[in-house]
Amino acid sequence: MYDEMIFRYSAVFCFWFLFPVKQAFTQSTAEDSSLRQAAYQHTVSIYDNQLGDQSLLYNGSRYEKYPYNFRLGTAYYPYDRFAVGSVTYDNIQFDSVPLLFDELQQVLVLNKDGYELQLISERISTFTIEGHVFLRLAADSIHAGIPVTRFYELIYPGPSQVLRATSKSIREEAFNADEIPRYMVTQEDYFIRQGNLYLQVKSVGRISELFTSHKNEIRQFVDSNNLNSDDKVNALIRVAGYYDKIAK
Repeated sequence: MYDEMIFRYSAVFCFWFLFPVKQAFTQSTAEDSSLRQAAYQHTVSIYDNQLGDQSLLYNGSRYEKYPYNFRLGTAYYPYDRFAVGSVTYDNIQFDSVPLLFDELQQVLVLNKDGYELQLISERISTFTIEGHVFLRLAADSIHAGIPVTRFYELIYPGPSQVLRATSKSIREEAFNADEIPRYMVTQEDYFIRQGNLYLQVKSVGRISELFTSHKNEIRQFVDSNNLNSDDKVNALIRVAGYYDKIAK
């Protein structure tokens, strides 16, 4: 925001010196003031028109990259480069913007002409990158069961939402005095929404316990489709979809 203000007011003064002032010296004080105000408004108008409808999006702080490389893994999702996405910021949706999601720090980064801006997380409600949807959910009474305020990936959007929380941490191993290899350690936790509750899924084998109203049907569905040994994400999506179908 500070850099934006510098740019904005610098542009005002640049345009002011270009503004024809020869006749202004012969005008009254009131007329001179009017000319100054007109010049200022003209400059602000040019600035806002250049940014377009996305002018409200460009506020935050400069994003600082990691001063070292990782031998294994990345801090970003899904990779360490910007990708086109969308973000809902202050309840306004902005489309086709270059975004980078730092999963380690849980911050969303915007690229504006080479300037990397870290958006204010509290103002983000949702964003998408490469077709993947993320929601910012707070650990409060409205989202009962959500353990930590952070971004959650929405992997099943039905009534029984399936969410993934990916947590990353850095592990360091010193092999010699010249280099400290750093590895990214990743942990994934899953949640299923049931009414106003978000329930953490400990294992696919016990998922039927989360659906109290159709527990037997869910257990039979899991067993008959051999979901206990299936991919966990696929299993959760299929079970949630099946429950939403029979619970109508």
